[in-house]
Amino acid sequence: MKLSVSRNSVIIAFIVILVVLLFVLPATIPTSITVPGKVLPAQSWYLVRDTDGSLSAFSKDVKAGRTKTIQTFSAERGDMVTFRPNQSLTPGGSVQNGDTLGLVHSELLLERLEELRGKLGVLEATLAAQQAGEKAPIVEEARHRLELAREEAAVQQQIVNRQRALFEKNLLSKEEFELARGQYQVAKLEVLAAEAHLASVQMGEREQVIQVTQAQIRSVHNRIAVIERQLEQAVLRSPMAGSVIFSPGDETIMSVESSPRLAILSIALKNLESVSIGDSIVHGSADITGEIIRVGHQAFQMNGEQVVSAYATLDNSSKALPTGLIAPWKVMGTSVSPAGYIMEFFQKIFLQ
Repeated sequence: MKLSVSRNSVIIAFIVILVVLLFVLPATIPTSITVPGKVLPAQSWYLVRDTDGSLSAFSKDVKAGRTKTIQTFSAERGDMVTFRPNQSLTPGGSVQNGDTLGLVHSELLLERLEELRGKLGVLEATLAAQQAGEKAPIVEEARHRLELAREEAAVQQQIVNRQRALFEKNLLSKEEFELARGQYQVAKLEVLAAEAHLASVQMGEREQVIQVTQAQIRSVHNRIAVIERQLEQAVLRSPMAGSVIFSPGDETIMSVESSPRLAILSIALKNLESVSIGDSIVHGSADITGEIIRVGHQAFQMNGEQVVSAYATLDNSSKALPTGLIAPWKVMGTSVSPAGYIMEFFQKIFLQ
């Protein structure tokens, strides 16, 4: 009998305490959960080398959840596409939107431009002679000049082919190879000049000769303009303000990370109802804070538990956190009434 009274007294006392707490405690009580979160830049830009030797530049917007390819520089057969960074840039240094990051260099493209400019010079000289009314010399002399030019070009081509093989085996310096290739280009220009000269002495109508030469000059000008536009596009500029990161020896050659940071939080499904857009998050001793801007809808497995991702913007003090850091974050959820808080407290105890 005494035991029954004692139990009833405890229950009554417990109920009284709960009632008192409902009146004594504040109108609402803030709730929070602690979850792991990974720190990433809100936006980033990458220059990577693909398996086929080409280069690709793309940007990633974690905040918006999308990736966009900006430029692609394909390597044609026999070409070597390289990236030459701006020498004024330093690892971890800052860049502004529009700053020059470097130049994508194509040996084949520059070689074509050099050939076209040489051909343009020959055609312009030929046109000047035609417009001045230059009389045709002996055709046989022109033909002989063309034969000699072709023979010399053939000899120079053989030399370049032999030295290319040595260069690819690292048995010849780049300077010696470039010198041989330059001599071959000069020999080819001599052939063009001899061909143009022979054509001029063989053509009957002077006006027709001039029109043909002018058309050839316009064609070469257009081709030069196309290559120059390609070279202008090969100048890479930063699409955002941020910090520069070099990655030598990796597929990623260079990247730019924006100053604003994000935290990607892993929220357990059982706690998903406690998280809402606009909730504040806190790291450490409240030195770094943020706000949830997006909650994902796709669940995935992590440490044997179903979770979803939530994305939160961080304040400027998050710059001190290294990219990729995984750390605990406290999510400050919506406030509940004292009764709701007590009920939730006992549910956690008895339902675990």
